[in-house]
Amino acid sequence: MNILPHIFGVLALGSWVSSVQAKKKSNILVFQLLANIFFAIQYFLLGYFSTCLMDLISALRCFVFGVNAKKNKNNPFSLLLFFIFIIIFLALLYCKSPLSWIPVLATLLYTISTWQNNTQFLRYIFIIDAIFYMFYNYIVGAYVSLLGNLFEIISGTISIFRFKKKLKNSN
Repeated sequence: MNILPHIFGVLALGSWVSSVQAKKKSNILVFQLLANIFFAIQYFLLGYFSTCLMDLISALRCFVFGVNAKKNKNNPFSLLLFFIFIIIFLALLYCKSPLSWIPVLATLLYTISTWQNNTQFLRYIFIIDAIFYMFYNYIVGAYVSLLGNLFEIISGTISIFRFKKKLKNSN
């Protein structure tokens, strides 16, 4: 077993869990940018190039949406449509099996959730996508990422309650 892809899986996991626990959207997107780069490297090393491509698109999306979040600007709807178009176009070119559509679906959900400004909604989508990726990672043998998905679900659930509690206390 080649350990190098799993090292990148651990790095991705650390970044991803940090993103879920961040309070501000711009910080969430910085950690997600790092996580997507590490995931892209992991899937490249495992030979799952369509998944690698989806993670690279996600990294680009995090960068673009993160720049706007840092400036407290909303992302235009046209930008959302642009990313959706690119994701679907690349998926149609490179997805060769039903399995390879799982990361596409996850990338589309992440794109929609990071486009808007509601960080609680973002955390709910993180959990849903982590469930999708659990199945995917099990099938492709990305076992560190599979464990990571479990941590994402736990961390995401904790952050939802933690920030929900803070919102109630501030009212």
